[in-house]
Amino acid sequence: MAFTPSLFSLFNWERPQMDVIVVVLLVLIVLLLSSVIIAFVFTTTSQFLLDNRKVLFVTAHPDDECMFFAPVILRASQNSSTTFLLCLSNGNYYSQGDVREKEFYKSCAVLGVKKEHARLINDPLLLDGPHTQWNSKEIEKHLLQAVNDFHIQTIISFDNWGVSGHPNHIAISKCLRQLVECGRLPTSIKLVLSLETVGILRKYSSIMDISISCFTNWQFCVISNVKSFIRAQAAMNAHSSQLFWFRIIYVMFSRYMIINTFKPLYYQM
Repeated sequence: MAFTPSLFSLFNWERPQMDVIVVVLLVLIVLLLSSVIIAFVFTTTSQFLLDNRKVLFVTAHPDDECMFFAPVILRASQNSSTTFLLCLSNGNYYSQGDVREKEFYKSCAVLGVKKEHARLINDPLLLDGPHTQWNSKEIEKHLLQAVNDFHIQTIISFDNWGVSGHPNHIAISKCLRQLVECGRLPTSIKLVLSLETVGILRKYSSIMDISISCFTNWQFCVISNVKSFIRAQAAMNAHSSQLFWFRIIYVMFSRYMIINTFKPLYYQM
């Protein structure tokens, strides 16, 4: 009688090891299936974009708008909200500022943001760089100017960890927190939201993070449909100077291309 090797003998696995692998695979399958189901039936439970508001997204560099905020920008554009973008540097760390500025406006067009609603700052006190510490007063000056010029009601930006840990992202969050805590927000502002930073496993779990995000933060969760996901990738493709291999991997696997979850910094009825 011929001997048919089992998975245990082929891979030299003991029974307990096999049980663990099976459990892990089952969990991944459940996460994937539940996320796919939710993606098809779930639009958004977040009311913060369903009313007619002027929403300002505050970013640090050209390409932040599509790498981190594409789902919510696209949702805001699709609903009755009017979308504005404030980018606080031209991304000139590698002396490509002029190129990246053009790419920024191309990306905004793909995301449905009008050119006159997008503002890119080239300030010598706010230079792009992983070791550059931005001045909160300078950030505040440009932010409040945009709020007043565009009559903004909602501000959306980074949280304390800045998604990627970039100090320029974190500086914006710090400035916003200071404005909230010191009561210096303009009276027109009714809501300030910070984009939630998640751990690296969730960050690169793509669609599988949908079920986790809905379970942990359903009140402030935005999920892209297939059409919006394709537009987010097209917006990233507008930043052709930045399409290095590691960013291509990011675009393929990052949950931020599909899902945005937020924490409220300030809310006024």
